[in-house]
Amino acid sequence: MMPFTHKNPNRTVIVRGGKPTDRSKLPASISINDEGTCVQVPLLSGDRMFWTVSKDEVLLSDSAFRLASITNADLDLERIIMDLLPSLPDSLRGDKSPWRNIHSVPAATTLHLDKSNRPRYTRAEPSPIKHVSNDVILASLRSRFLTIADEWRNEAPLSADVSGGVDSAAIAYIFASEGVRMPLYHETPDDPMNQDSRWAERISEDVRMPLIKIGRVVDGNRSFESTAEYPNREIPEEPVFWSDIEGYLSRISEMEADTSRIHVTGFGGDELFASMPSSSWSCLREHPLRLRDIRRQYSADYRVPPYQAILDLTDSTDLHEELRSSLLDAEQDHGHRSSPCGWHDAIRIPEFLTAKARDTLYGAIESQLKHADIRPLSPDRSRHQALYSLSMQARMLNQVNRTFASDDITFRSPYLDRGIVGYALCAPISARTEGNLHKAVLYRALKGIVPETIFRRPVKGDHSYSLYLAWQRSKDTLLDSIAGGVLDEEGLIDIPAVRRRASMPMPDITFLFEMQRVAAVEGGDMQTDNTMANTSLKDQISLYPKEGGAIVFVNDTGEYLQVNEIGRIILDGLMHGKTVEDCMNAIAEEYQTDRQIIVRDTERFLADIGKHVRL
Repeated sequence: MMPFTHKNPNRTVIVRGGKPTDRSKLPASISINDEGTCVQVPLLSGDRMFWTVSKDEVLLSDSAFRLASITNADLDLERIIMDLLPSLPDSLRGDKSPWRNIHSVPAATTLHLDKSNRPRYTRAEPSPIKHVSNDVILASLRSRFLTIADEWRNEAPLSADVSGGVDSAAIAYIFASEGVRMPLYHETPDDPMNQDSRWAERISEDVRMPLIKIGRVVDGNRSFESTAEYPNREIPEEPVFWSDIEGYLSRISEMEADTSRIHVTGFGGDELFASMPSSSWSCLREHPLRLRDIRRQYSADYRVPPYQAILDLTDSTDLHEELRSSLLDAEQDHGHRSSPCGWHDAIRIPEFLTAKARDTLYGAIESQLKHADIRPLSPDRSRHQALYSLSMQARMLNQVNRTFASDDITFRSPYLDRGIVGYALCAPISARTEGNLHKAVLYRALKGIVPETIFRRPVKGDHSYSLYLAWQRSKDTLLDSIAGGVLDEEGLIDIPAVRRRASMPMPDITFLFEMQRVAAVEGGDMQTDNTMANTSLKDQISLYPKEGGAIVFVNDTGEYLQVNEIGRIILDGLMHGKTVEDCMNAIAEEYQTDRQIIVRDTERFLADIGKHVRL
């Protein structure tokens, strides 16, 4: 289970002399023996681990930014270009972080460093499909959901989303069955044809919880605002790809700001209980004698002729070969048809990438395909897709928690609980749909708790209308900001090509998804670059956590100085681009100390520290 608070999420550990410093505080399994160091991060934890070698020492951290500060690393253009592709599978990014020579430990991978600090990765074996009776699966899911509700209500005050869809509705009913009364937050759809608000109101009345509407969907959508400041001025480790809900989460974090609390979301519900793109492929392997029926339904769903449906459903291409073929098609711009039953969506290269960016991208991916051990997370395509997407959802939720940590709020989802995931993925893929029921496995597990009508709503409202509204609102500012920005200066995007596509009255939604990435990457690079440039401390000191909350910092002459807790807040703030005034405000909030004392102690500390490093 995720820790409730994330007070100081960025920690640095140095592996020195076979013994790691404070390794128990890192979100990873780290073992040290005569052979070297071994590091592994749980797939669904959402945590990230980064490493580099500096002066013959291995530096491990959950902060790539901190390692980049210590080693003066530059931005990695290969990773930046990769982040511009919404369709690029994470496995093709390898161990790249946003910083050159700062490596990340990929999902479902173990890092081995020998005594000479030479790295080797080993991939976890794909999880076998467990054969468990349906009754056991349903009973286990029900029990685990109720246990989670009971544990969380005893931990802190609660609130939850209620979008009008199945996942958030199920959460409201589950917690209500355990006697929880909590506020339910809802964004009003912009599309007048969208019925989500009506469903949210009915759910709120049924569970007898207050419904709090906090603006329209477009109000919280910051997808195309590359110059906007990050919430709480927290610069993320990697680009923010959840900017479409950033404003919504910001408003929730501001509610009851004086109270530590948990906000429950529905992240991961679709992956566990809805049909996946490759569900037909998986169903055929569960019921090979039903080929004719599955083929007929597949042909109708995807409007393909019978012979093409047979080819798609019986395809046995492995993940590595499919990715190689998809890259070749993208590189040669063949525009070949992509099977809906594949392991991943086809790789699509944005038209506005320059020749330099394309060459760099192809070289990086081809190297990854040649040297990396790329395996699926499950031998079944639908379960692989579910696990892959769940790992991305968990990473996003972890990033959200880091961003809003100072607001004393933790965002959680029961659908990312390891027990729930394990039980749900044991259920046959064919059991996910049953008649007119949406998410039939979840319905049967929660029968008697969640009304059947919730599962008979065919589909939750679409928010693409809101995305277009956000685009029209912000596109001029975005186009102005990227012209002469980091991506333009590095010669990675063709600004005239972007403007041509943007001039269309109604550009296709794929282009909008690509521009979301441009805004996220441009904004992240720009703010990170400015922070690195304006913070002279980064070139001179490294921070190592010590027991009792104090920190040791190392200046450029190698001196080790002990820093008290107030000094820690100041140093940590300065290293993350905050002003001295910001740091003093943080101290005042943390300790509720007289302002004159804070100013006096801060001035003394800065004068003392200034003897050792250049501020």
